Amino acid sequence: MVDGTPQRSTNAFTPLPAPFKQANLNLSYDLRGIDLGFRANWRESDSDDESWSFGPDIRVSLLTRPPYRIEFVGNSTMSQDETLTRFGIEFSFLDARTNASVNLGGSYDQSRRPTTSSEDGFDPIVEGNASHQFGDPQGHEFGVNTSFRGEGDERQLQLGGDYESQYGKIDVNSLFNRNDNSSSRTLSSNFDMNVVSNGRFIAIGGRERREAAIVVDIRGEPEGAPFDILVNQTVNSRSAVGKTVVIPVNTFQTHTVSIAASGRELLSYPEEIHELTLYPGNVVHLTWDVAQVIVIFGKLLDPGGAPIMNGYITNSADGNVPIERGGFFQTEFTGLPETIDVTIRGDGNCRAALPKKVEKISGFIVLEDDLTCVPEG
Repeated sequence: MVDGTPQRSTNAFTPLPAPFKQANLNLSYDLRGIDLGFRANWRESDSDDESWSFGPDIRVSLLTRPPYRIEFVGNSTMSQDETLTRFGIEFSFLDARTNASVNLGGSYDQSRRPTTSSEDGFDPIVEGNASHQFGDPQGHEFGVNTSFRGEGDERQLQLGGDYESQYGKIDVNSLFNRNDNSSSRTLSSNFDMNVVSNGRFIAIGGRERREAAIVVDIRGEPEGAPFDILVNQTVNSRSAVGKTVVIPVNTFQTHTVSIAASGRELLSYPEEIHELTLYPGNVVHLTWDVAQVIVIFGKLLDPGGAPIMNGYITNSADGNVPIERGGFFQTEFTGLPETIDVTIRGDGNCRAALPKKVEKISGFIVLEDDLTCVPEG
């Protein structure tokens, strides 16, 4: 059946890029405080004319007194259209949290084509940038940055900020451009976060995007006890008991991973170092079990009320711990035990039950009342 309604069809075709040939060359050499470089580029395609450019770079250190530095910088780029030479003096400041620099110089542009609309001549250049980071590099970190550039009649100003944590990174930037004929403003933002899974679990986080990840899971007691996570013997992230952290890493490299308690609590955990080589798409899940170490001070008596003099505690975290003169003891336990187990030389074994309620201060318990050790059986 034909209803007479006109039929419409649209064919969309996106042409593939034309074949092209391209070659790049970059050379650099450090000569006692003088950095020399050379770069060259050549490109030819079926849709565009042949293009080429080449030129030298130079950077000379004039004064270095950390955190300050003064350098002469210059470069020249020659192409089929023009020769552009830039040079200037750069003043910079660099420390662990702040980076700032100012470049004062100029550029000289010489056209190679008589028909070009650009004019030959010298233009002054003033440019600079500054950034500063706040917070904890392994925890929550805030950053602000700005840059400006003026060359000839062109002006450019950039303002930005970013926030990083173990769960990801977000940054916001604004760019202002102005010249004698026009002006423009651009606002942009970006958010990066990793979601990784090995088929049995899923984890979210990571400061950077990588092709592989290590998931560190710290379990046990006390919940919230802080830990540093070390990757290649350097603190990479901070975590806590009861939390899972994602650490993006580079592929085709061997990494070492370990943890270290960073709080005041006395903790027992495996002090092992994992050595891993990861490939694209790998997700490795590492788990540490943590227990609180409790130090108990007290006095042990035998059933007759006399101090135990010739014995040792057998269920301590330190192994067999001798009981001191007068029945006094001080020893560590992994977690809070229900009893203190004792072996008396020549008189068998006994157990002393801890009180139902004890006062624990920063992992230490001082027993005000003496404990009576009752023979087993």
